[in-house]
Amino acid sequence: MISSQLITRQSLGGDKQRIGKAIDSYYQEEKDDYYTRDKQPSEWYGQLANELGLKGEMVKKEDFAQLLEGKFKGETLRDSNFKGKSAKDRLGLDLTFNAPKSVSIQALVAGDTRLIQAHNEAVKESLKIIESNAQARQKIKSKSRVENTQNLAIAMFRHETNRNLDPHLHTHSVILNITKRKDGAYRALHNDKIMKSIGEAGQAYQTNLAKKCKELGYDIKINDNGTFELAHISREQIMQFSTRGRQIEEALAQKGLTRETATTEQKQIATLDTRQRKKSIDTQIVRESWQKTAKKLGLEKILSPKILKEKANERSFGISHTDHQREPAKTTSQATTKADSVYELPSGNVANPARQGSEVLLSDNEQLELHQQRTNTDRGLRWRSNGFGGIGKIVDIISDKLSFSKSKNLSDTKNMEDIRTLDSVARFGNNKQSFDKESLREVWNYEPPSSDLTDEWKEIANGLNINFEQGQVYTDEHNKEFSGDKLMKLVIDHLVDKKVDLTHDEIIKETLIKGLGEIDYNEANRLLDKFIANGDLVKAQTLYKAAGDKNNDTAKTVSQWVNMITKDGSSEIGVEAAQEAVKKGIEQGRLVAIQERYVTKKDLEQERDILRLMQQGRGLKNAYYDLSTADKLLSESTLNDGQKSAARLVMTSSDRVIGIQGYAGVGKSYTLSETIKHIEAAGGKAHIFAPYGSQVKSLKADGHKANTLSRLLSSKKLQDEITTNSLIVVDEAGVIANNEMHKLLKIAQSKNAKVVLLGDTEQTKAISAGKPFDVLMANGMATATIDEIQRQKDETLKQAVYFAANNEQSKSIKTLEKSVFEIKDRTQRLDTLVTRYVELSADERKKTLIVTGTNNDKDYINYAIRKELGMAGQGVASTQLKRYDMSKAEMKHARYFKEDTLIELTHNPKNKELKMGELYKVVGKDRHLLIVEDSVGKAITFSPTSERLSVYEEKSFEVSKGDRLRVSKGNQEMGTVTGDKLIVENIKNGKIYAKDEKTGQTHTFNANQKNHLDYDYCSTVHSSQGLTVDRVLINIDTKSKTTGKEVYYVAVSRARHEAIVLTDDVAKLPTAIAKGADKYSAFEMANKNYGYTIQDDRLVRKQDMGFEK
Repeated sequence: MISSQLITRQSLGGDKQRIGKAIDSYYQEEKDDYYTRDKQPSEWYGQLANELGLKGEMVKKEDFAQLLEGKFKGETLRDSNFKGKSAKDRLGLDLTFNAPKSVSIQALVAGDTRLIQAHNEAVKESLKIIESNAQARQKIKSKSRVENTQNLAIAMFRHETNRNLDPHLHTHSVILNITKRKDGAYRALHNDKIMKSIGEAGQAYQTNLAKKCKELGYDIKINDNGTFELAHISREQIMQFSTRGRQIEEALAQKGLTRETATTEQKQIATLDTRQRKKSIDTQIVRESWQKTAKKLGLEKILSPKILKEKANERSFGISHTDHQREPAKTTSQATTKADSVYELPSGNVANPARQGSEVLLSDNEQLELHQQRTNTDRGLRWRSNGFGGIGKIVDIISDKLSFSKSKNLSDTKNMEDIRTLDSVARFGNNKQSFDKESLREVWNYEPPSSDLTDEWKEIANGLNINFEQGQVYTDEHNKEFSGDKLMKLVIDHLVDKKVDLTHDEIIKETLIKGLGEIDYNEANRLLDKFIANGDLVKAQTLYKAAGDKNNDTAKTVSQWVNMITKDGSSEIGVEAAQEAVKKGIEQGRLVAIQERYVTKKDLEQERDILRLMQQGRGLKNAYYDLSTADKLLSESTLNDGQKSAARLVMTSSDRVIGIQGYAGVGKSYTLSETIKHIEAAGGKAHIFAPYGSQVKSLKADGHKANTLSRLLSSKKLQDEITTNSLIVVDEAGVIANNEMHKLLKIAQSKNAKVVLLGDTEQTKAISAGKPFDVLMANGMATATIDEIQRQKDETLKQAVYFAANNEQSKSIKTLEKSVFEIKDRTQRLDTLVTRYVELSADERKKTLIVTGTNNDKDYINYAIRKELGMAGQGVASTQLKRYDMSKAEMKHARYFKEDTLIELTHNPKNKELKMGELYKVVGKDRHLLIVEDSVGKAITFSPTSERLSVYEEKSFEVSKGDRLRVSKGNQEMGTVTGDKLIVENIKNGKIYAKDEKTGQTHTFNANQKNHLDYDYCSTVHSSQGLTVDRVLINIDTKSKTTGKEVYYVAVSRARHEAIVLTDDVAKLPTAIAKGADKYSAFEMANKNYGYTIQDDRLVRKQDMGFEK
């Protein structure tokens, strides 16, 4: 992948002498080049380099030094000096392209220089992406604008070793801080787009290199993170040549991190902290040591270029996947391996059918007949033969494998298996489903070798894959799933699992990941263009950000900018004037377009249908009360004005779908209780639902009969209870996704029932795609607003929450300034939170919640608290199940399942060997089939395509008496729901007895089983939504992607009395918590008029978007 490092005067040493030494380091490493010492190890690249007359030239030290300073051949292209703040001036950006370690080993240890050339080409292809994102600033009348220049001067330096002298093929691509504007002026780079494109460029490098490796005849294995290795070099062998990598991993481990959990900055720090001075040593000695290591590891023969070239001529190398290539057993499971061999055979006319091929055995001595073979040919490589060419070659090879002496009577099992083996392939090629008599006659006179013919044939068959003649067509059904239109559909389905708006870059990057080894960057773009042209993807409105915004925090559509300027229509500036102001801002570069976004036609149509269902329900229902009667009834209640307006809307509206927007802690539940009394008095029947089990439990505690929304959507029994008199009430509607909302409104329409949605648009949204509650509100759903906060008892805290609810985060954090503390170091900050919690009394801890943004931080805090409370090492060992992050689209393909994860069928399985509710361990993959084991070790092979399942990881989990636990997945038989909070009362004989804090019910868990439990001292923000406590301790990392206004608002609004914030940077905190979540709807992204809204005196938003009423 790509690593990046900003080059400043300070980073190079500060003064001219030290900078000169730093420049020398790029050239000193070239001396290590062994295979390319007669060729050019450095090279200029880029359009600007070309204009300067440098492109393709070797990078001369004097040119490089001058251009770093912004000068060239006596001309000053960019002003610079060595005084004051200039020590921090950007001189350039070093992007280092690192070849996969196995490619380095094959290229540098084995000496396959073709891989070095492939690496060079892949680097240049990725630099094209980087260059296309080059920009410069320009000021016009003191206002900044940004110009797309798309020209760079890049100095490429290829090196072959790392600082530990391991084989490490990599290229430093130093992007000089200079670009040329259209007016001919040279200016410093505006880096924002380049930095954002690094991930895409890095993936393009991996994908392009993988394809080139395949074209050179190498088999590759794909890793989970979008990288690859050469298949013939194992992980263990790679690690022996990776002493530098081990140092970095050890440094991360000391901080409780891994490469997967550490941020880019944390990995860079670990890299710098463990960096040694570059050693100067004879290149020949280094390579001799590599050869010794290779010999010790048994790589000497495998790495021989001669051997590999012979293999390339014998067979067609393909793709394998990590963690699933297992040695077959000798009976049933061996059949799978043998089947793979059979399916790689030509199936055309066979010249000498008795001597063709391999046999498929379901179990010892049990033959799989031809029709079964043909049914299962999608397991492997399929061939279609339209002629005789190439088939005769099999005969010669088989003849070499068989002894032609007269045989004994072939009655024993071993020989009979060989007869079946040979005959089966003959029949396979000739569409016969019984023994071929002519074949038997021919074979009967030959004595098979003592070795297992089927195993030998596997090698022979593999060796023949590439030897097909003209007239034969090679097809690979497995890889077809990950190329072309199928690949793009898979990518889109994967991405829209959690959101509806897709950027160009993330589509391309994900396509490169999922098409690794099959496509290149250009092909990925062609596929995207095709889907756009076909209408499968709809181009969304362009988002524009303020020119100085580095993080896209201000990104809005034109209509959203206009709406903000006019303040929802109430400003003196009219819409037309605001539109003109925005237009000028774009023309002058003060508003800068960010990359193109798309929505799927399917998502857009679904959201339009959601709005249609709401619009068509207007005025169709009889109101429960007229306005005067409702007012009279409500005047006798204790509801405040906002609560009364909400109750009034529910009681008097004739619309089928209405909403209640309420800030956190305004008493929506109390309002609901009072309103339902009047509804049921008028003959209505309330049916109450919420997205999460914990919310349902809270509703039940308030005296309501409630269920999860998912149960309503999947239960015919619950749906049958809904009638025309029903009022369907959905609490926390803001976290409902598009699919759920669409199904809900369809049910309401079919039953002619009324729906009331209670939510808060300012809190966190659904984890899945869409924000339908927001969309319905913005597009005409009758909505009442409750904004008088009730939860907070401390006035300062209440004011802070009010500011947060109204998007005034700076004022909110200013209000809490006495409770905000800065601790830059992550570990120290988390430890301080732990100390604050542990120092509370046991009773206070019960009423205190710790909230953080990431699961990694949550786990650290939970483990640290248990240690400080003296629980660690005092309990019983158990196993917890944690959800493994996979999209629904990925779950349809075996290749994305990780070995040793656990799956659970959530619906009645199509495969009758599987049972719903049981856990199965993933043990392997056979192309498109998944191989799992049940609790007794029985192997089951099935296709995940037609199954609905959940995927988990198992983790060691200690439980002690007094532990606070949270149920991560409910169990209907036990009576637990997701989110239940438990306290462990006792542990005895392997049983864990835990009491529900709300109901007092005790649940029993078997410590020897895998349980859906987690510690509950610290919570992520999503899990905390809907909770109320006395005190909340909040960790806010200003650099974390999880930090934003919705997260801050939810966290700070959980507390009644006190909220304490610990952050890494107080100065950056207001900006960090003002950032909005990158969550859009398809309708708002595609509709240019979205967002122009007004309010009437009933607090009802109305806007006719042209739908039928």
